[in-house]
Amino acid sequence: MALSIYNVFLLIGAMRRVTFSLEEADHLALKLLAIYERKAMVAVVQEAIRTYLESKEAYLLTVSKGDGR
Repeated sequence: MALSIYNVFLLIGAMRRVTFSLEEADHLALKLLAIYERKAMVAVVQEAIRTYLESKEAYLLTVSKGDGR
């Protein structure tokens, strides 16, 4: 079986819309933090996700399809 390699690239400026659920307490905390920091809630979420992904070195990951071994 041939080895296929898939690369994931960060596209600067390209934004994707996502939908997810939050616990009520998390939503309230997010809303209050956004108000406190005078930011939109989406900006707080984007910063949090970016910080988390950087801490996990996720931008350096690659995805490959193995040969089943």
